[in-house]
Amino acid sequence: MENDVQPLEQREFEIIRDLINRKAGIELTDVKRGLIAGRLRSFLLEHGYNNYPDFTKSLLDDKTGRMFIDMVQRITTHHTFFNREETHFRILAEQIMPDLLRRRGAEPNIRIWSAACSTGEEPYSIAMSLTEALGAYPSQRGISILATDISRQVIEKARESIRSGGLRNSPSVP
Repeated sequence: MENDVQPLEQREFEIIRDLINRKAGIELTDVKRGLIAGRLRSFLLEHGYNNYPDFTKSLLDDKTGRMFIDMVQRITTHHTFFNREETHFRILAEQIMPDLLRRRGAEPNIRIWSAACSTGEEPYSIAMSLTEALGAYPSQRGISILATDISRQVIEKARESIRSGGLRNSPSVP
């Protein structure tokens, strides 16, 4: 079994699951055990582990936090594209925003948070959807969209796209 990883047993899954929940706020149910094992298999092999008990011990002992960050990078989904879950954008534009604008009246500022947005296609889809639905009206309001993700790699990819002019008229990114 030197070129493979022993199965992820419930005890080690619970250690990994609880650590991810405590440090990253990601909740994993027991049905995700197979997914986690599959996503971590190559990670363990790359780091010289062939079993989860040794890996979880090293993970818990790592004072730098680097191993945890790398593990989270491997288990999170970085699937994104424009107008992903199209129904959500339609509901936002046709129902939520008109209702919000009606209730907010003259209040000029509207803030939207797009969490777990990977490289940013979802927040741009939100902006395009609102612009199309509300026409010129958004320019009369301060509509801002905060885009976040747990993965440093995808955030850097989004920043690089903005810096390189990949998305024109984009706000600056620190």
